[in-house]
Amino acid sequence: MHFADDWEEEDANVWDDYFGDVKVESPSDVAHHRRKFAIVEDAFNARWKAAVIFGRRLTMDESRTPGWYHGPIMQGPEPKPVRTGATMHTVCVTDGPLATYKLHARTFGGKSDEDLQSRHINVVTTQKWGHCVTMDSAYMGDIMAQIGREEWKMNMVGTAQSNRTGANVKDIVDKMKAGTYESCFWQHNTKNLCVLRQCNCQETLSNHHGATALDAENGFDAEGKDKNGSREMQQKAVPCPAQTKEYCNTFHLIDKGNGKEAKYDMAGASRSHNWAPKLVFWMFNMAMNNAYVVYKELVTREGGNVLPMGKAVRELAHGLCQRGEPIRVRAATHPSHLRDMD
Repeated sequence: MHFADDWEEEDANVWDDYFGDVKVESPSDVAHHRRKFAIVEDAFNARWKAAVIFGRRLTMDESRTPGWYHGPIMQGPEPKPVRTGATMHTVCVTDGPLATYKLHARTFGGKSDEDLQSRHINVVTTQKWGHCVTMDSAYMGDIMAQIGREEWKMNMVGTAQSNRTGANVKDIVDKMKAGTYESCFWQHNTKNLCVLRQCNCQETLSNHHGATALDAENGFDAEGKDKNGSREMQQKAVPCPAQTKEYCNTFHLIDKGNGKEAKYDMAGASRSHNWAPKLVFWMFNMAMNNAYVVYKELVTREGGNVLPMGKAVRELAHGLCQRGEPIRVRAATHPSHLRDMD
């Protein structure tokens, strides 16, 4: 998604030439000084209401963009736009027609629950309805879960970054034996934090689950350990918390690593065998817009016809993949200046 900011107002009439998606703007009565800081947040909320359909399940993931600090955006005078690095966020609809949206979510909160206004505190009566979102740890946190419940009306479950329950979780977790798939629960206000002990500990936080542990028959398949402590070759059904199962059911569709994730072509369309979404929307979707601007400038300068971005990419791929001259077309002989030496 691309959103207009106050520095783009002069180029409003050429938006469609630069981007393939619809331009989202704040209402005309929004003060100019507020647009720099609030237009993106306003547009995100409006885009979510239009894009997200009730009943779908969404999977979120993030990945750090390597080399960002030394990239072009960091070259120039102060102030720098980022200091510690940049992350690319993707959102994938995993229940219903597959679609992917680029997203950057920014939340504001304090150090404790008391820093949240009372109207944002989760209430039990709103649980178990709305959308279900599976998130990576970069998205999960109690404040993010509150915003998801109150603003986006979504059910959220994901790996937890920190323990905010007030309980001494570490002492209990350290006593849990690896490979036993034992689970423990702690109630955090109206959110549930649970820990599942596999080969390591997986902590998840949910804003719509209860402290429910599923038996092995209703759990998920995993590689257990035998009596000698060695990992078994075959997977078997193991018990797990309900929220852990829900997290594991959809996270593989967007995370890169196990070969089962969704694939996309260079134009961002879903395909069975292609690039993982992290690679596509990091390496192609962002850089391709810049390359397309250069392409249009060069073609226009020579008086040619500019193709739409999709067709231009297909023409480029075809040109790069054409079969060239055979490698053995020339004779394997020494150059003449070597052959003619006495």
